[in-house]
Amino acid sequence: MLKLTKMLLILLFVNQAYSIDKNSIFKELKSKYKNIESIEISYSNAQNSDIKGELIALKGNKYRISMGSRIISCDGKTVWNYSIPQKSILISEFKELKSVSIENLFFSEINQSKVLSLNTINSTESDAKYELSLVNEKTDFSYKLFLDENKNIKSIYFEDMDEEWLIEKLNINIKVNKNFEPNISDDIEVIDLR
Repeated sequence: MLKLTKMLLILLFVNQAYSIDKNSIFKELKSKYKNIESIEISYSNAQNSDIKGELIALKGNKYRISMGSRIISCDGKTVWNYSIPQKSILISEFKELKSVSIENLFFSEINQSKVLSLNTINSTESDAKYELSLVNEKTDFSYKLFLDENKNIKSIYFEDMDEEWLIEKLNINIKVNKNFEPNISDDIEVIDLR
């Protein structure tokens, strides 16, 4: 009986030593991403690999999204939605969404979220090793971050939308051209809705 007790104590100690704490991983992520001023991401949709693009964003609702034949840019006041094949650009006023927006997602979401769970996984699609489930305490927006062994974000799953986005490249606090207004040539049709 004494040997069994010793074995159980040793197993419990070894298990505790190698267990991964969801709060410490989340704290590490928050520390890494809490003071982002700019971000650059290359991404693709896990359900449809034809949907892919690149996002460059600055705090203050300034961004440029390039997705195949469409480029959407915003300077925090105006949105330009350019269709390359149609050679037309739709201009409208920027309206901030309270739920999911580029500003919320990349510059404040992690600071407003709490961790629900952490699971160890073996992903064949990416180098993901951990699944961190989070919820925004203000909006109840639920999402999962899939992390590699170095705690880099490899994909984001949005539970409310049932969509997963694979992250191919993610750089933070990079130098970005602060002018997000596109150059509009004379051969582009302009539709101004402001």
